Amino acid sequence: MIDAYLNFCRTSPRNTLLLIVGRDDGFQTKVEEHIIQSQAQMKIRIVNNVYETRFDYYFLADIFLGFPTIYEETMLASIEAMACATPILVSREADIPFVEEERAGMVIDFDVRTAAEAMALMTQDLGSFQVNARRVATSHFDGAAASRKLSTLFRIAISGNLGPENPTEMETLGQAWLATGSSQEPASSVASGK
Repeated sequence: MIDAYLNFCRTSPRNTLLLIVGRDDGFQTKVEEHIIQSQAQMKIRIVNNVYETRFDYYFLADIFLGFPTIYEETMLASIEAMACATPILVSREADIPFVEEERAGMVIDFDVRTAAEAMALMTQDLGSFQVNARRVATSHFDGAAASRKLSTLFRIAISGNLGPENPTEMETLGQAWLATGSSQEPASSVASGK
């Protein structure tokens, strides 16, 4: 992630800062050494123990980066970031439904070049990505969206039509998830709430 960010910085006219937010899972010393070796101390900061104030960082961020080393589908932190109108750039290991389809961010097969290019693309149209991130969070991941999906799932299960042998019922479940009032209309280039 650090190397991808530094590659992005070499080509971006924007003055940016990479905040690595979270807890030390045993890698922080190596990360700090890599930052020093890359002479990137002025461009990269590590912030620990921000559980109570993490939303402040989401609101300040232009992009949330999520590149776990193991599969961690639908990371809570990335949904929290989208709820704060911060678009996400995640690897396939952290894939989240609706992000790519509704331009709330990007999901990539991680490598340094691809991540740097994705950061550049997202910052070029940041306002639209911000608006879409907020919309995706509220239309697909809030309590009402989950309630609709769960209600539809119960109705299908009670009717005895839940299973791969009834693909039309499963399609109904998918439609219930989408029936949240979200639209694919182009977003304004100015993000509200940022």
